[in-house]
Amino acid sequence: MINEISCGEAIWGQGLYLRKRLLFNAFAEIAAKSHRVFAAADFSVIGLLNSNKTLWIMAEEGADCFDGICEIMREHDVRGFVAEPDFGEILAERTGFVHDETSLAFAAEQPLLPAPKTDGFMRPARQSDTAAITKILAAYYAEIHNLEITPDLPDCDFFVWNNKEIAAIGASSCSQRGIARINYVYTLPGHRRRGYAAALISALCANARSSNQIPALYVNSKNQPAAALYRALGFLPQGMLHIYNKRV
Repeated sequence: MINEISCGEAIWGQGLYLRKRLLFNAFAEIAAKSHRVFAAADFSVIGLLNSNKTLWIMAEEGADCFDGICEIMREHDVRGFVAEPDFGEILAERTGFVHDETSLAFAAEQPLLPAPKTDGFMRPARQSDTAAITKILAAYYAEIHNLEITPDLPDCDFFVWNNKEIAAIGASSCSQRGIARINYVYTLPGHRRRGYAAALISALCANARSSNQIPALYVNSKNQPAAALYRALGFLPQGMLHIYNKRV
């Protein structure tokens, strides 16, 4: 039986989030925005439904609440879901959803290795950077996610790597549970292979650590250069999440 409950009960109930927090750091980010939360009575399964009709599902090994999750998905016209592979594959078979992407989760519980020195410096984004960051984000979505959109700026703290002009961007958002999610790291094509991304990530992680936050991030499994960079800097894999979408 799956019921809708409060964010506080769901996320911190029974320590499920804390046991999986480095894999599911997005849960705190989603919950902070007061999206709808569903959970089994014993908290063996928790689902958070965001405004895009995507259901993030966190489940204990061996949890069997598929009928309840399927009912929630039908009732709320869920368009996609995110889950660990074992749970996700069973739910996909029952719902007909298609596995589209795999995200690898990384976290840096220990200080990162020093990034190679490079030109330029990181600074917080300014209001005057909004147009430039929006344009760079559009390039990010086009290249990484194959989406042609004009994005709104997400609700997180943006930083830029500046070398006479903005060469790369990145963002960080901190949770109340000690996780800083690193996101939207992107270097413009004309500025690549100069170490800007590595320097930017190192600086973002140093900022997170100064606030006693553990840096964590996701990367598409197809983006092997990015995954290799994170490993080289000292990030350690935390698992993977499969992303499923409704069959058109």
